[in-house]
Amino acid sequence: LKQCFLNILTNSIQAMPAGGELKIETKQGEQKNEIQAIFSDTGVGIAQEYISKIFLPFFSLQKSSDRNGLGLSFAYQIIKNHGGYLKVESKVGAGTTFTISLPLDGINWTKMSPEDKLLVIDDEVFSREYFQKLLDKLGPQVKTASTASEGLKAFQESSFALVILDIRLPDGNGIELLKQIKESNPLTPIIVITAYGTVENAVRAMKLGAFDFLLKPFEGTEKVLITIKNAIYQGRLERENLSLKNRLKSEALFPNIIGRSA
Repeated sequence: LKQCFLNILTNSIQAMPAGGELKIETKQGEQKNEIQAIFSDTGVGIAQEYISKIFLPFFSLQKSSDRNGLGLSFAYQIIKNHGGYLKVESKVGAGTTFTISLPLDGINWTKMSPEDKLLVIDDEVFSREYFQKLLDKLGPQVKTASTASEGLKAFQESSFALVILDIRLPDGNGIELLKQIKESNPLTPIIVITAYGTVENAVRAMKLGAFDFLLKPFEGTEKVLITIKNAIYQGRLERENLSLKNRLKSEALFPNIIGRSA
């Protein structure tokens, strides 16, 4: 949710290039078992014809070239993964209000895709079995490795939607393995696992491209599942974004070619 709020805040700030007012409030939701977080800005607003499109992947009203159009789409998916929903109200020239509604009684989990292969690299048997049992009924295939060398070999032999990596491994440094994985495939999201006494290593890992980190002992099933689902979704969006950019570039290079095959 922290990333979700950050994405919405970023969107609101960019909607006020000349300055303005950004208001954040929380309150009881319309239902007894929900809470709301409300973000209101006095920015340029969003035209009604775009309201239904702003959460689509790759759609952006920002003209800056460094925007990939995934921020609000990712925020929407995070809220959905938490069992909530998002409402948008806007008026051109008067600003925009995002209202996030979230349940207070937990999450109703749906199955993930069987195509989402996960690689868990951890020397502790308990951790490997924990992820296998946790994800077994939700759909994705889970492959495990107990050492850095086994993990790297498994990663090189197949493709994975997500890698869950312990920072401390018996035959190597998890940070170095993270670098190798990112060099091999930068779009593969990685969640690092660390103990409370080594949080600084997790922070370092995130600076090197890790999606997020989990602390041992794991802080509840819901938090772990949310982190996993959001990482998989972010990786999928980035791969689709790259594929779309490559296709558009290819079409731009050969605009007048017509092919026919019998």
